[in-house]
Amino acid sequence: MASVGQPKTEEAVVQLRTMTQEDVAEAGRIFRASLGESAPAEPERYAHYWDVERSLVAQGDDGRLLGVAATCPSELTAVGGVALPCYVVPSVGVRADAHGRGVGRALLERQVADAVANGDAVMALNASETWIYGRFGYGPTSAWWSVDLDTRLLRWRDDAPRATPGSISEITPEEAQQLLPALHRRAFGRWGGELSRGANMWWVAFTPRKGKELPLFAVLRDDAGEVVAAAAYTVKIGFDDTGFANTLELVDLFGVDERAEGVLVRWLLERNLVGRFKAERFNPRSVIRAMLTDERRWRTTVNADAAWVRVLDVARVVAARTTLASGTVVLEVRDPLVPGNDGRWRITGDGDRLTCEPTTEAAQLSADVQLLAPMLWGYQRASALALAGRLEVADESALPALDALLAVTAPSWCSVGF
Repeated sequence: MASVGQPKTEEAVVQLRTMTQEDVAEAGRIFRASLGESAPAEPERYAHYWDVERSLVAQGDDGRLLGVAATCPSELTAVGGVALPCYVVPSVGVRADAHGRGVGRALLERQVADAVANGDAVMALNASETWIYGRFGYGPTSAWWSVDLDTRLLRWRDDAPRATPGSISEITPEEAQQLLPALHRRAFGRWGGELSRGANMWWVAFTPRKGKELPLFAVLRDDAGEVVAAAAYTVKIGFDDTGFANTLELVDLFGVDERAEGVLVRWLLERNLVGRFKAERFNPRSVIRAMLTDERRWRTTVNADAAWVRVLDVARVVAARTTLASGTVVLEVRDPLVPGNDGRWRITGDGDRLTCEPTTEAAQLSADVQLLAPMLWGYQRASALALAGRLEVADESALPALDALLAVTAPSWCSVGF
């Protein structure tokens, strides 16, 4: 007699196939349920957000969908601003009663193979559980701040920039749909680690979820009337023993430079009747703290990893980067899922750009593929990874050389929540 609850083998129960429009509602429900949500799946939202023709579902032998791994098109900027074709993974979920059957592993491995076949250079996702995605070659590239502070305690330096009268205006959602995509295209490439925002991402940004309203929008214009920064935010009415203490929560912010972003954030912080300022994903590159007389008043409650990236083409991704150093390092990459990455690579810098070529020379350093992204986007240094026991060292002189080749002048940052 078979034991009760004996799981079937993966081959017997799981079939991977391309998603269809008919799958979207159930796939959306599975994804939401995998996050612990019981709200309706909003199939129209996912039909607009996901690239259905490149998304995957896992189906059991009884015809039920067991899991989903969705995608949407984008580009990711290398350090220096070069845009790399990117396979963005916004949604991965498996039914709770299908856990332990290898469904998630099969979906994620198939996604890597499909992205390689499509010619993408990288994949990107926000890691809900960090221990999962490193096994599939993903590594963090940037961080974000979660902020919660009392705006009434802030004091500004006399030399801190602020908006001139009339330079900031609140705009309607219709105006935002015209101005924000154009501004983001203008800003895109200014820093490493940013994702482009296609029509699908903008549709989500300007389409409220059921039972919710769109955020408010404000833009900063320069002296010529050109939009140079934009913010989306909500305001929730509140009171305390001083009277009004509304909570302003920042939803989105980007601009053509850090100064413009800082000026717009200051305007939000100085709004009348606002007592608290919150942001789940705030840019750690921001100049805002340096604008305060007491930087400790800027309370960061969480400092967490942002976009995780999976390198699919070592030579192309490394060569997309700028560098400030000259020198050569031979790095061995171990990649069980992408044979084209697996091997030794000669990385050379000329003080401006990097080149990367396969080589038969002896490896000075050896690393699993998930360490490439944090090193290439400046999130972690090779020498720190070596001290942590994660990078194998055959030649100690290669560590400072690789640190110098991959150094960044400013942290990478991804403003897109996906």
